[in-house]
Amino acid sequence: HPDLAANVFINAGEYGGGKESNGLDDDGNGYQDDWQGWDFVATNNNPSPKLPGDKHGTSMAGLMVAAIDNGTEGIAGLAGRCKFLSVRIRGGSVTDTQWTNAIHYAAQFADVIAISSYIPPAGIIYEALDDALVRGRNGKGCVICAALGNNGVMRRYSTDASTAPEVLTVSGTSYFDKRSWFADYGPPVNLVAPAGGAGDDGVTDLSRLYTTDRSGTDGYNTNAAGNYAWLSGTSCANALAAGAAALVISMNPSLSGLEVRRILETSCDKIDAVGWPYDERGWNAQHGFGRLNGYAALTRELPTWDAYEPDSSAVQAATIRDGEIQYRSLSSGSDVDWACVVVTNAQAD
Repeated sequence: HPDLAANVFINAGEYGGGKESNGLDDDGNGYQDDWQGWDFVATNNNPSPKLPGDKHGTSMAGLMVAAIDNGTEGIAGLAGRCKFLSVRIRGGSVTDTQWTNAIHYAAQFADVIAISSYIPPAGIIYEALDDALVRGRNGKGCVICAALGNNGVMRRYSTDASTAPEVLTVSGTSYFDKRSWFADYGPPVNLVAPAGGAGDDGVTDLSRLYTTDRSGTDGYNTNAAGNYAWLSGTSCANALAAGAAALVISMNPSLSGLEVRRILETSCDKIDAVGWPYDERGWNAQHGFGRLNGYAALTRELPTWDAYEPDSSAVQAATIRDGEIQYRSLSSGSDVDWACVVVTNAQAD
């Protein structure tokens, strides 16, 4: 795509001198010739779209990293000078193992992992997400952004891995600065970002987002010459959150993934506070910590780590809220924390 080509990540360990096609695992990461990413469904080094339905990733990449001032008539992504790693995890029947391998692979290279798709709630996938969060980015930890969904329903924690505490769970707003009519909400939401939804459909909606599209008739824009399309959905909101995370890391690469996540959450705008008041943490079930503010995130100093501190003894242990991360606990092996967990309505599973 003319707006994406310049920002494709190149794996230097598998590039140059014929290493792109020598059939060897030159960088020793378990994948042969993965110089531009990997297809975990077809099991090869070409993650480009293949099936007629393979178009979502191209559009999300545009919102994140479409190149800035590159001479095209198109768009500029929020993090338009960052690179993106292509990982194809798309097909009729994707296994939990394929998902797990894709997450582990992305964590080798990526600062931010963006998943705008249903993620199966399998144990090995949760373990992969936890590993990326704690040990990705050479030990600094990846920021893992995931779209919550487009069914307009209250969500809990057992339906898919996008609701996991390890994930920055993103829902959507329209240009009225209210939750999009289709956007899922509930305890898992960490923040919201523009997703469209000012109308009651995805066609006449005036707050849709304009982004890159798969070329040819298999894109959202079925015009063979159309390289761009108007879209709405929490996938779009998630792409913008991932782009903002990439910008924050670009400004300060020494930040841990959890520090970046905390900056994004605490720099949000408290939209629609009259209709949906925010609690003492600055959170509500419709908007999480509020609507993403990229500029505020870039200019914000690192906030206090953890609202639960001090928690260094049983006497100081505070009750952890449902699904909430203790940032200090996950970022340091030298800090011992005590917490109180109250379980209601317990079930054997």
